Amino acid sequence: MRFALHVFFLFLLGTLAPRVSMAANPAPLPEDAHSAVILAYHRIDEEAYPESTLGLEQFLEHIHDIEAGGYHVISLPALLEAFESGDPLPLKTLVITFEGAYRSAIEDAAPLLLEKGIPFTVFYASDPLDQSSPGFASWAQLKALSRSPLVTFGVLPSAYEHSGEKTRPELLRVINKARQRYREVFGKEALYFSYPFGEFSPVMKDLVRQQGFTAAVGLQSGAAYGGQDVFELPRFSLSAPFAHAERFRMITQALPLPVEDFEPPSSFLSDGVLSVGFTLPQALAAQGDPPSCFVSGQDKPVIERLGTRIEIRGQTSFTGRARLNCTMRGPANEDGEARWRWLGRLFYTADLPVDIQDDSGFNTPETDELPELQE
Repeated sequence: MRFALHVFFLFLLGTLAPRVSMAANPAPLPEDAHSAVILAYHRIDEEAYPESTLGLEQFLEHIHDIEAGGYHVISLPALLEAFESGDPLPLKTLVITFEGAYRSAIEDAAPLLLEKGIPFTVFYASDPLDQSSPGFASWAQLKALSRSPLVTFGVLPSAYEHSGEKTRPELLRVINKARQRYREVFGKEALYFSYPFGEFSPVMKDLVRQQGFTAAVGLQSGAAYGGQDVFELPRFSLSAPFAHAERFRMITQALPLPVEDFEPPSSFLSDGVLSVGFTLPQALAAQGDPPSCFVSGQDKPVIERLGTRIEIRGQTSFTGRARLNCTMRGPANEDGEARWRWLGRLFYTADLPVDIQDDSGFNTPETDELPELQE
């Protein structure tokens, strides 16, 4: 509820933005011209899963807004190519992804995008498809989608499970099994990875990087931009409570909130006590006010500013999951409406195995890698 109120507050600020004098309008950052918003959809019209579903009518409204609102939808590979080349991206650039390859999304949403010529990426876990698990798409459906140049595939670990308590060998096994099944089905290497439930640690990121992936996405909110770590790209997750028209228009115009030295580097907290720190670029620090930060399910955290360094302390501990969102006002859009810089991170309580806690000197043995793909 507090997060929903925060979202409404941000929207309210956005509606008041045209009244703010242009003299107070923050200056753009270099990252703004090389940024895009990545959207993550899950289930469509599955009322039994309210936390991860979106109504078909809501999805249609999103597509209408995209078509009518001057957005530029590009594929995930095209986004990464732009990051690599340093080419600027058009204003209001979007990337659309589907998480989990749920049957409802593949059958109800994907055909609408194909009909309109809109590219998208599907991230799937291979075990549910191998087991013909209810609610998930089939291999035949994914193979049919693969014939369209508009569709890109990426993988989750083979088992769609929380990863916090998995050991390093267990993580490597489910990552490599996902890679193996991808090459068996599609005849090429998987290049894009999604962390299950948005959970990642430095060790897991290293495993994904060293196993040959090009990039990895999470489920933390924020705008992706050239120069950031492409193995923790943010995405805005869209489900019914957080997908109404006003919020959709706000997040799809989000700007990067680039920071350095973010601590902690892992999504996992053993004690449930939120203690976060990061360094703002000088241009943002010079704006005066620090970011506004909120933690889901908690009172507003204590925020301390030490020069360009921001330290955030939660006032209570938590169990399960907590979402941190920090925002700063950015330069207005072409209509004079406020745009928001956005930095998000998901945190989970988990007792990490010893081999995950200590990642010093970690190097993936060559024997853990798959053989070369035979043409």
